Amino acid sequence: MKRIPVAVAGASGLVGAEICRLLRGHPWFELIATPKQDLSEVGAGRVVFSALPAAIARKWEPEWVEKGLWVFSNSGSWPPGSNPPFIAELHGIHIRKLENPSLVLSPNCVVQGAALVLAPLKKFGIQSTTLRTEQALSGGGRRLLEAGLKGEKISPHIEGEEERILAELPIALDTELGLDLNCARVSNPHGHQLHFSMKFQEQVSAGEIHNAWTQFPNPTLPSAPAQLFQVLEGANRPNLGLDLNAGNGMTLSVGEVGQSSTGSWQFTVLVHNLIRGAAGASLLMAEAVAQSKSWPFEE
Repeated sequence: MKRIPVAVAGASGLVGAEICRLLRGHPWFELIATPKQDLSEVGAGRVVFSALPAAIARKWEPEWVEKGLWVFSNSGSWPPGSNPPFIAELHGIHIRKLENPSLVLSPNCVVQGAALVLAPLKKFGIQSTTLRTEQALSGGGRRLLEAGLKGEKISPHIEGEEERILAELPIALDTELGLDLNCARVSNPHGHQLHFSMKFQEQVSAGEIHNAWTQFPNPTLPSAPAQLFQVLEGANRPNLGLDLNAGNGMTLSVGEVGQSSTGSWQFTVLVHNLIRGAAGASLLMAEAVAQSKSWPFEE
């Protein structure tokens, strides 16, 4: 089977390098170029995965689309509203309506996990949501990761993070959340932990919440995990050491599910920020587009 040729722009960064790793042996896509100095050198590719810095991406991503290339961007270069961010599991209808070619934006890594875990709960009527994040060093890029691993002091503040999540998450979910949000950087190398407290308009049981997650549709695509969610019992789960790489980093691990004395439902979600939050989600989106558009797979 002839695979679709692709290029990765920004391959020297953490996300770009992860996309390259995930493309090795991919059944549908073949990595043919990783342009560095001259970003016009994307080869005979049909697809570009962009993990460029925002300022550079704003120049090159539209140019590639004008040349007839599909561009799947993790650059965070475009403000919400200019183009909606897409998640493969949530936006099938919108994917089918994309022009050929298009610039396809991935949302923020927290939004990837938060939107997926909240989408199955929308049917209960989300009344209010409190979200507290503990975000890994690698979410800030290679320099921050290396500084943290060397023991340098890292500020918990993440510039612009809360604003971006507050803008993107309602778009990704197509619903208002009444969201109270606080984000913090922590010293873990990888893995974002999202701590939720929620109230619903309907009365709901733990079993109904559990079933909403485990029965949520999971696409049949090469990068999709066997389980979109693993719902864990017991204390101290999800656990970075045990659960971060579930489903090759594409499964969301949910634990500590319970109801408070005030009626709020609380739970914690572990998201592999480099894979489910960025590189793997972008690759999954490209697979969803390829499937939707029936791109030819020639013998």
